[in-house]
Amino acid sequence: MANLVHGPIESAQFQPRLKFRGILTGLVILAIGALSGIWASRVLLAPPATILADQGYILATARAGEVGQSWRLNATAEWPIDAVFSGNINGVITGINAEPGSYTRTGDVLFTVNQRPVVLAEGSVPAFRTMSLGDSGSDVSQLQKMLFEAGYFTGDITGTFGNLTQQAVLAWQRDIGISASETPGPTTNEINRADLAVRNAETNWWLAETEFLNFLHSTHPDPAAVECSLSSDVLGCVRLESAARNAAAELGFAQAERAKLNMQPQRGAVELGDIIFVPKLPARIALNQELSVGISFSGMIDTIYVLSDEPQFSVSLTEGQLAMLSIGTEVELQSPSDIWRAKVSRIVLPDFGPARAILYGLNGQPVCGTECSIIPVGDPQVFPALLEVIPETSGIVVPAAAIFTNAQGLTGVTTADGSFVPVTLLASASGQAAVTGIDDGTLVRTPGTP
Repeated sequence: MANLVHGPIESAQFQPRLKFRGILTGLVILAIGALSGIWASRVLLAPPATILADQGYILATARAGEVGQSWRLNATAEWPIDAVFSGNINGVITGINAEPGSYTRTGDVLFTVNQRPVVLAEGSVPAFRTMSLGDSGSDVSQLQKMLFEAGYFTGDITGTFGNLTQQAVLAWQRDIGISASETPGPTTNEINRADLAVRNAETNWWLAETEFLNFLHSTHPDPAAVECSLSSDVLGCVRLESAARNAAAELGFAQAERAKLNMQPQRGAVELGDIIFVPKLPARIALNQELSVGISFSGMIDTIYVLSDEPQFSVSLTEGQLAMLSIGTEVELQSPSDIWRAKVSRIVLPDFGPARAILYGLNGQPVCGTECSIIPVGDPQVFPALLEVIPETSGIVVPAAAIFTNAQGLTGVTTADGSFVPVTLLASASGQAAVTGIDDGTLVRTPGTP
């Protein structure tokens, strides 16, 4: 029968082995922990990897060349209107003499009405009446100045229409095609207005005279009295008497004006509508396009547009172009026969529509130089334009992406061997940059995947 070994004895025999195993296990754990700590410290304390070493790059060859950027757009040209002046036209337009956009001077014939010339003259007071012998005023002074400059008037400019002025007018009218017999008499409308003025003045006088006499007779002891001296209300009587006298004077004036219309037309008179005054001459003008041969008018209408001395040129811009364009950008415009050179003078941002770059000519000259007459008055004229947004600049050309600023704030490039070389940036456009500081043929690193 096999011998059995019971628990107490078995326990005593195995106790030293278990203790040894525990010590061994602890040592193993400590060793593993120590190794783990060493690995962790190596990872945490290792220097960071160089980014350029981890990124890809490609090599580009720096070459001598030019960098620039130009836009091909359309420029529009139009004549701005500085002022508008009216003329009195009564009749049919029978001829147009002034070309649109032409320079006009004192005495130039603009057009004809019923074959009667209409003339331009300098003056700040607009024509408002017929000027004839005996009249005076600023408009007469302007007439005398026009006649003096044309060589017809030799007297002093007094503003009074005297015999010398009348003789000068007759000579001037003869030379431009107005004979003395053509000086017109009053129109039907003028006669009707004068008759109405007389009737109104007669009514006003009768009412004022009646009121005065009734008041006088009611306040004076003598019913036949015609003076206010003994009236019980002298002041009231005098007031009504004065009103009656004023009404009588107005009636006399109206009757005199009406009587003038019964006279024969006066020789040497300048009729309303014969002259249109503008403040400054010579001036570039355009006539109202409604003034066409065969069209009839009656009364005052806008007749003359005084234009700016030169047309305005502009270029329409998108938002992206607006952000890149700068004042002073040089522009070349292709005319039918020449190249016009200009610069951007200012940017206009209208409430509606695209932004516009306004151009000006070089050396104080118009953009169109001496060819401005080819630009019609009316609709804008379009010209091809080349805008030199970034002027062509010579240098060593490298990809713009190869240029960077290092930690020391220096701008430069990295060469093939990893060396940093400072450069000076001259210009940049379309992904290319012109620089100085490196040699033609140098290989530079550019970010990218080979």
